[in-house]
Amino acid sequence: MRIARRLPRRLEPALAALAIFTGIGLPSYFAWRTLGRGDSFADTLRPISPVSNLPPDLMAAADWIKVNGADRKVEVETNWLYEELPIEFYGQGTAAMVYSPRDGLPPKGFEPPDLMVLPKESDLLRTGQAHLDGESLESDGQRFLPLAHLGRVTIFERCSSSFGPCAGRQRTQAMSKD
Repeated sequence: MRIARRLPRRLEPALAALAIFTGIGLPSYFAWRTLGRGDSFADTLRPISPVSNLPPDLMAAADWIKVNGADRKVEVETNWLYEELPIEFYGQGTAAMVYSPRDGLPPKGFEPPDLMVLPKESDLLRTGQAHLDGESLESDGQRFLPLAHLGRVTIFERCSSSFGPCAGRQRTQAMSKD
C-alpha cells in the first residue's frame, strides 16, 4: 500500500480496478482461452493458466488408448515438446502395456509394439529411425498403417504379415495405386 499512499487520491479507484482486473480478470481469461482449445495461442497460455488441462488432441489420444488399447502393446513416441508424457500417463489404466522410449529400455516381452502413437514432429521421424511411406510408417523393419488421426497425433497399427490385421488394408492400398 505504500505505492497507493504516494499516488493522488483520485487515482486510488483506478488502481483498485487494475488490481481486481489483474487478480481476477486475467486468470479468468487464461482459463477460458485454454480450456478445450488446441491452437498455438492456447498452448502458449497453458503454462500460466490457472486451469490445468491438456490440448484436446493429446487427451483424445490418451482416451483412444484407454478405449482401444486393451491387451495391446502401445509405444508412444517422443517429440521435442514432451507430448508423449501426458498421452502415456493418461493412456494407462487398462490392460494395455504403454511404453515410451524416454522410459529407457522396453519392458520384457514388449517388442514389437502392436500400436505406435506418433505426436507431430516425432523424434523417431526427425532422427531418421523411421520414415513415412505414403500413409504407412516403417520402423525397425516393421510396417504400421494409420488407425486414427487425432489432430497432431496419429495412431498406427503394426502389420505383422500378409495375413495379419492390416492385410486387407494393405491389399486395398495396393489396388488403389494400380
